[in-house]
Amino acid sequence: MNPKIIVERHGETVFKGKLLGLPFKESAVIAKSIELFDDEEPCVIHQSFVIKTYAETLASWMKDGVLAFKDHPETADWLNIEHLMSCTLKVR
Repeated sequence: MNPKIIVERHGETVFKGKLLGLPFKESAVIAKSIELFDDEEPCVIHQSFVIKTYAETLASWMKDGVLAFKDHPETADWLNIEHLMSCTLKVR
């Protein structure tokens, strides 16, 4: 699942692209790679798996194609988007 999405803050688009293209933090990818694979220097395959895992989690939290990040504060540790808690993700 890799739908086209928009991340908006107060009606302004801050990200437009595919769900897997969200700017995931390198520190989050490494932390999850250590958790899943005991890999502190994840290869591209492990990085891709971790990003897909985060994206699937975000998708599972969507209600009617919308996700309010404020309802899932842990996402602030995953995504490199300023003022994330005031943003909404929408499937386009």
